[in-house]
Amino acid sequence: MEIPIEPYSLPIGKASVVQTGRHITLVSYGRMLEFTLEAAKQLHSSGIEAEVIDLRTIKPLDIETLAASVRKTHFLRRR
Repeated sequence: MEIPIEPYSLPIGKASVVQTGRHITLVSYGRMLEFTLEAAKQLHSSGIEAEVIDLRTIKPLDIETLAASVRKTHFLRRR
């Protein structure tokens, strides 16, 4: 995972869809993102396409992004 050298900012309350998928939504926050992406890779080897969402912030929580993903995959797992 690359770490930016230059200063940067992230929008508060806006999650990031790090990887698109159609079978399951995996939700992560902070350091767990790296492990969640590894889990998605393992699922992919079994034919399961995982959508990975990095919450970035939990308060406020980006319900819209989460709901849109779950509407698509019909299955949610937090890690």
